[in-house]
Amino acid sequence: MRLIVPLFLLIVGVGFLAAELPLDQRSLADANRQVVEISSDWRRTDAGWRRVSTWTEPSGVESPALHPAVVASFQVLLVLTVSLALDMGKTRGEN
Repeated sequence: MRLIVPLFLLIVGVGFLAAELPLDQRSLADANRQVVEISSDWRRTDAGWRRVSTWTEPSGVESPALHPAVVASFQVLLVLTVSLALDMGKTRGEN
């Protein structure tokens, strides 16, 4: 029971840090392009074999509003809160 507050603060702190981490989507895309450029120019697609150089970027691709670590930390926080509530309900029911 004494660990609930520190665990809560730890989860909130990790969630805050994960939300503040800079994630540069351009550097990830450049890294992927370098891998493609090193390998063969032909790829198998659902429409047959096509050259990668003729592919166009899909329009409307947006990065997620939240970092996945933020979502995961809130899910963990939710699970801990629910489990604590259920545990406290059992403890009160036994007395």
